[in-house]
Amino acid sequence: MKIWKFGLPPTPRTIIDMPAGAQILSVAEQKGSIVLWALVDQTAKRAPYTVACYLTGDSVPEDPGKHIGTVQVIGSDGHPFVTHYFIED
Repeated sequence: MKIWKFGLPPTPRTIIDMPAGAQILSVAEQKGSIVLWALVDQTAKRAPYTVACYLTGDSVPEDPGKHIGTVQVIGSDGHPFVTHYFIED
């Protein structure tokens, strides 16, 4: 097992190719980018994971998936905003 890091672009949905069975550990800002850390079995076959991102105040589906992290970031205008990340089922 290893801990791997994956970048998350600022889009509503992102598909990440991770080893099957990956355990999401954290989502956070690192050096101006949003990243996800996961505990993975690097020998497992790869599987697509869909990560959904919602801003505070956005409409969210009734079942958005499993919450994996909330991150506060500073926008290019200098104002903070908060993003909430979910792994869709």
